[in-house]
Amino acid sequence: GDEGPAFDAVTLAVAGYSSFQGRVIAERVAGGLEGDLALVYFGWNDHWLANGAPDSKRIAVQTKLGPLERLVRSAHERSRLMQLLVRLQVNLRRWGDPASSQLRVPIAEYRANLAEIERRLRAFGMPVVFMTAPTSHYLFGAPATLVRDRFATDTDSVPRLHRAYNQVVREVAREAGAALLDLERDWFELSPRRLSRMFTDDGIHFSDEGLQALARRIAGFLREQGLAPSRPAA
Repeated sequence: GDEGPAFDAVTLAVAGYSSFQGRVIAERVAGGLEGDLALVYFGWNDHWLANGAPDSKRIAVQTKLGPLERLVRSAHERSRLMQLLVRLQVNLRRWGDPASSQLRVPIAEYRANLAEIERRLRAFGMPVVFMTAPTSHYLFGAPATLVRDRFATDTDSVPRLHRAYNQVVREVAREAGAALLDLERDWFELSPRRLSRMFTDDGIHFSDEGLQALARRIAGFLREQGLAPSRPAA
């Protein structure tokens, strides 16, 4: 039977990345992919609390370790107790640090990052499909673990910030003339029972059922927009 069009996909997503790292990838890597289109999906990591400084202010510095530093690092890697103590020290520092209320990617930088990602990819001949990130938080609330683990200052701020960041996605897509798959609005129309099944307990990551629904929605959207590749000849 007809299995529909075939896709070759390259995933550049990395757990924990924000739109800042996405912008770097678009600038340095995407030009060599020769893709037909690009799906851009950010939001959650961008509006989590920064650990001391926003992503754009962080600088990775590689230093040569001496014998003592190597010994300490080796002990840390092997000892769960030492890992726990270091994590506790970091969390205590964050709780007492007024700068810890900063977001990893402030909303103005988020807008600029998305716009630059679109500009770069379009210059490489890849039209962009922006996607908003759906969630069950609007109906069921954000889990308290997000506050406990210092991703957010309070549970009420999570859906509020998420709405604002998704709105930026819509505005950037409109201003750039890019395609928009508004999953947030689409999935908001689902029944509460079905919506709850789309996510794991955190209301952020997709369940297996949610991933299947997401794949079907993306494929359907690409066909609707005339962006699906034609099926290669057998």
